[in-house]
Order: sequence, then structure tokens, then C-alpha cells
Amino acid sequence: MDQIKNFFRKKKTELKFKTAGPGYRLGDSSQSGPTSSSSTAYLSQEPTRSPADLTEAQRRAAEAAMSRLAATGSHRPGSSMSRSQRAVKDEAKRQVDLERIVKQSEIDPTKQKSETRIIAETPLLGVSGILFTCELLDPSLALPKQEMIHVVEEYLQNCFHEDPLVTSTVMIYSLNTKERRDAGVSVLLKYLENIIDHPEDETYCRIRMSNKVFQNKIADLKGGVEFLKAVGFAEKNENEETFLVFDWDNAKQIDLASAKQCLLEGKPVPLKLYRNPKILRASCRPLAEIQLPAEFFGKTPEELRKEQSERAEMSENLLTLRTKEMRERDEIKKLASYKYALIRVRFPDEYSLQGTFSASEKLSEVYEFVRKYVTLDWAPFTLKDSSVRAPLEGKQESTLLELRLCPAALLYFQWDVDVIQNLNSVDQKIPNHALKDEFLNDAVYE
Repeated sequence: MDQIKNFFRKKKTELKFKTAGPGYRLGDSSQSGPTSSSSTAYLSQEPTRSPADLTEAQRRAAEAAMSRLAATGSHRPGSSMSRSQRAVKDEAKRQVDLERIVKQSEIDPTKQKSETRIIAETPLLGVSGILFTCELLDPSLALPKQEMIHVVEEYLQNCFHEDPLVTSTVMIYSLNTKERRDAGVSVLLKYLENIIDHPEDETYCRIRMSNKVFQNKIADLKGGVEFLKAVGFAEKNENEETFLVFDWDNAKQIDLASAKQCLLEGKPVPLKLYRNPKILRASCRPLAEIQLPAEFFGKTPEELRKEQSERAEMSENLLTLRTKEMRERDEIKKLASYKYALIRVRFPDEYSLQGTFSASEKLSEVYEFVRKYVTLDWAPFTLKDSSVRAPLEGKQESTLLELRLCPAALLYFQWDVDVIQNLNSVDQKIPNHALKDEFLNDAVYE
């Protein structure tokens, strides 16, 4: 496990150095200190555009905007850009960089689901899709899961020369489905165990690549062949057939027992659900229905099989007497079809904050998300469920699924009464808006 942990720790450290910006010397007046990343954080409130949304005209406009800003800066040496100019420049650069990454990873933007495309045309009604970020990549890069996996695959391939054994293990755990991964890992472990237990038997040192087991379990396992080569196997052609042959001379530096342990304790590259935060402002128009993309309800084959089993169990339960507690558990099982939750928090003024969460996340994550945006980030507050008008106090360890806040819910924000009274007693001014001003600048109408 230490090998995997060290790999992730090393890559996270490298990313921090890359994103730290250019260095500067202390006392050098000609160089400015490191710039704050707060403007980037504010821009992240805009929904990250998927590659399908970037038309050729938009790409040209982004490049033209960067050229104009560069020209403006050259005519006014020494002048600093305004906040709006920085925002335009950063957004244009982000779109150009995203297009470059997509082209490098050979992602076809036309393979977007029709549901996502329709919703993307009306982004204010809900969310354009479920996006993910990766701790090993640029934190501003948010993509749909499959596209992010493609980018991660390219990233790991570039890291392969540094540590082939660990990198190939991470590839196996990150780029394959659980079913295919488990089947492939069991075969790879068998290969290693045979060599460890029978080092003198050449039968176990040769793998025919046309073998049925190899073709079904290893050939299509991403990272599988790379792992075998990392532990000492090499491709050889004999009598018009291709074999993977274990070479003890090439494998002297590889501890097979350590390689086996690494494969047993492998972990995938961590992907993190992107909150896709939005600041919304109430308008005079009637509230539109919140639209949710298909990812909120999509199911894998494993989940479908589990649901079929649960339905059979429910049919049996209908024939027996059920207590209230048992019926509540059954109700939660019905809600388990929802994978994500779109949470919108309405503040006492005309603003709302919206974010995307996993259905299995706890309510405490919603509180933590809201606290990053409010002015008095030190003050306690309460969130109320709009459907029952009841505060959610004491339920922060419950999941959003258990609280029936899936697939979408509206919560009301309220400052702690004692805090407001204490501020009034010392004549301290209470902010006009609960949300920080810098976030309100990017608000859009509901």
C-alpha cells in the first residue's frame, strides 16, 4: 500500500509546484509576489463547459479576446487589468486549454447524450451534466466522468516510464469496470503465484497471448499487459505465435512478492464530484421546473441486477406484516435509484446558492459548501427543508438520500438567532447580503 500512497503523494506534490506560479526572489522589486488565486475561485461559479459546447466560433472568440487583452496591456505598460478583464482573459484561456486537452485525449465531442445537449441550451434551469475533477490534474479542469477517465488514462501513460509497476497497477484499478478489473487481477495474481511457487518450471514463465483466458481476461484489461511487462515479461515471436516470456535476468530488480502485494492493494485515481456552484437571483418570472440530466438516474448493469433482487425481496415483504420502521427502510430503498442530488439553498434576500452532491454524501457536506460562500463564515446557521418547513438540525450525519433530498431539493437558510442578537447588541453592522459580494457579481437570474 505504501507504493500506491507514495505514488499519489508524489503526483499531488508535483501538481502543487506546477500550479504555484513562477518563482521570484525576495527583495527583488522588479518582480511581484505570487498572485492570489481567488479570481479563479470566483470564475468557477460558472458551469464548466463541456467540449461539445465549444463551437468553432466560440474558440475563435476566446483566442481573439486573449489577443485583444494582450494588445491592450502592451499599449498601457505598468497598468493593471481590471477584475472584468482578468475574468475574460482567464475564461478565454480556460476554454482554449480545455479544447487542447480534449484533442490530445482523442475525445469525440459528438458522442454526447441528447438529454445533456438539450439541457445545456437552458443551463439556468438546472445543471448541464455531472462533472468530475481529479486531484492529480489541474483543479480547474472539470469533465464528464468518461471524458475525465480518458484524460486520466493519457496522464498515467505519460507517467509509465517513472514507475512502471505502480503506474500499471493504478491503470488497472482506474480504467476498467469493477467486474473486468476483479477478473483480470485474479488471473495476474495466478501468473505471479505460479512463478513464485515454481521458479524452476519454465511452463509458468511463458504465456501464449492467443490463449483463451489471456484474451478474455488480460488482453482487454487496460494496464494488464503493461503490468506483466513491468514485472519482467517480454513479448517474443516463436513459430508465428506471440508469447509473453518471463526473463529472470530482466526481473532481478523486481521483487515478485512486492509486485503481488502492490496488485492486491491497488487503488484507483481519486475522482471528485464537481459541485458546479451557481449563484441565482430571483426574477419576476414564474420559477421554471428544474431540469436534471440523465446521469442523475443512470444505472450500471450491477445496479440493475441489485434492483431486480430488491424487487423480488419487496414482493415477498408484501405478503408479511411490516412495522413502521421496516416500512421506512423500504421507502429509502426505493429512493436508492437516485445517484445525485441538486441542492438549492434560498437565502433571506433574493439570492440562492446551488450545488451538486452525491446522494450518499452527508448533510454536513452541504453545510460546509454553504459556509464557503457566506459573509459570516464563522457564524452558525440553520438549513430548513422547504417541503416540511422543518429545520435539519441534528441531522448532519444523515445522508441526503436518507433525508429524502434526492434528486433535487430546496432548502431555506437562516442565521442563528443568538448570533444576530449579539451583533445587534454591540452595534455591529450586519451584512446586507448573506453571500459574499464577490460571488454576487456573477449571479444569474432564475
